[in-house]
Amino acid sequence: RELRELGELRELGELGELRELGELGELGELRELRELGELRELRELRELGETRKILTILNSPFSILHSSFSFSCIIESKTNL
Repeated sequence: RELRELGELRELGELGELRELGELGELGELRELRELGELRELRELRELGETRKILTILNSPFSILHSSFSFSCIIESKTNL
């Protein structure tokens, strides 16, 4: 009788361990998915920020792109590389 009870306790313990491992696996997967989502959001925010910077430069009345002197300097510096 005691052996049977010990066997049942062992089985319950193993089930508990399996359940814990399953929960840990699910938590790990959820954590990875959350991290991937956060990386995706950060990437999108960075891209939006870069787009806004470009639009700001293009729409600026004092943009270096509107100055022919500055534009020619940029071209010269790029060709001298």
